Amino acid sequence: MPSKYDVLVIGGLGHIGLPLGLVFADQGLQVALYDINLEFREIVRSGKMPFHEDGADELLAKYNGKNLHVVDDISAIRDAETLFITIGTPLDGYLNPRIEPLLKLIDAMKPHLRDEHLIILRSTVIPGTTDLLSDIVGKSVKADVSFCPERVVQGKMIQEMETLPQIISGCTPSAVKRARALFDLLGVKQIETRPKEAEFAKLYCNAWRYITFAAANQFYMLAEQEGLDFGRIQHAMTHEYARMRDFPSPGFAAGPCLMKDTMQLAAFARRSFEMGQAAMFVNEGLAAFAVDKLAEKCGGSLVGKRVGILGMSFKSGSDDIRDSLSYKLRKLLRGHGADLRCTDEYVMVDPELVPLEEVTQWAEGIIVGTPHPAYRDLKIPEDTAVVDVWGITDKG
Repeated sequence: MPSKYDVLVIGGLGHIGLPLGLVFADQGLQVALYDINLEFREIVRSGKMPFHEDGADELLAKYNGKNLHVVDDISAIRDAETLFITIGTPLDGYLNPRIEPLLKLIDAMKPHLRDEHLIILRSTVIPGTTDLLSDIVGKSVKADVSFCPERVVQGKMIQEMETLPQIISGCTPSAVKRARALFDLLGVKQIETRPKEAEFAKLYCNAWRYITFAAANQFYMLAEQEGLDFGRIQHAMTHEYARMRDFPSPGFAAGPCLMKDTMQLAAFARRSFEMGQAAMFVNEGLAAFAVDKLAEKCGGSLVGKRVGILGMSFKSGSDDIRDSLSYKLRKLLRGHGADLRCTDEYVMVDPELVPLEEVTQWAEGIIVGTPHPAYRDLKIPEDTAVVDVWGITDKG
């Protein structure tokens, strides 16, 4: 008997799961979305996106209630052929990966699983997790288990899923074959690996980016300490010089993936991943450096100073505040006694935010937390002290 749904996405209303569901709905599949976020269920059912994703509004309007369905119970597993798992894989307070939510999810799935299921793990996990889940599931049913990591830029997922090569792995030849067939619908190239190789590949991608950002941030801080203009140095390094073409600009390296995945590697390596740990100290330390530089520009103290933060999301053009270093900046500035106001052109969930013009006209000192387009070459009053790590404003 055919399944009611071709695909069920568990964690289906998050930043990974919802765009994934929209992409497969756009390929003509019957897609179900399950998520424990009750607020997001109602938002999506009403035909609205709960966060920004390029191209998602149009797809949701086109398929919502037709071949894209929000379901209320995990028992919908019984009605689906392929199960995507896209739940978050956070760190604990000691920077160790938390696998318990994933294991609890598998326990909740067990009563509804059958031999014919294909389970595709999309969440980023510590190496060995896919094989572990296959062993656990295998005690109940003979379902196929695959790991096909997402490697997309948040906010551009729909576009990138239809262009980027897809890493395919599975614990059985059948799992690989079925995962391949599903992603064939997108017309993208596929790279087949073993599950642990795919797990390492995803973690390496994010750790590599995090480490290169740390190198740029370390160079930036060294130059600033010498009173030098890092922008001029970077231009001298990179202009028409191919070997430095991939050198990143400095900035706050934040968000729910880069640091987390680097620390997952460190935990797997039993804390012997020195480059990753050093990168964390540099990238996380940039916020404190920015606060110290602002204090220096404001006469040595921020007590009672009117300070503004421009941008609270973790990256440009996004409304996502998860693990944003702008909130670390806010905490540090309050700890220094500053009178604080913050603004963001995209974030709607923070009631403390005020309009951009209010911040720029009121503040004695400003830190650019996120390089939103609205801040590009922003004219800031001449007597305002500015720390702009990104180099995006007229004082950067």
